Amino acid sequence: MNDLKTTDAPIEDVLDSWRNRIYFKFEPTTSCVRIQVNDQDPKFAQEIVNFILNNLIIGYEDLGTVKAWKEREFARPET
Repeated sequence: MNDLKTTDAPIEDVLDSWRNRIYFKFEPTTSCVRIQVNDQDPKFAQEIVNFILNNLIIGYEDLGTVKAWKEREFARPET
C-alpha cells in the first residue's frame, strides 16, 4: 500500500515519506525546474508532479501580479 495515500498515519510519518520520495531542483542559471517523484504507481507519481507544477505556476503568476502592482504603486505620482 502507498503510505502517501493513507490518512491514519501520523503526520510526521507522512511528511517523512514525502521527503524521501520527492526530488526538486531549481536551476537558477536556466530557470528550469526538475521534479521527480518516486512511487510504485507511475500514475500517482505523475499526479504529484502535476500538483507541484500547478502550484508553482499559480505562485509564479501571483508573484508577477504582486510585482506589477508594486511597480504601478511606485510609478504612481504622489498626490
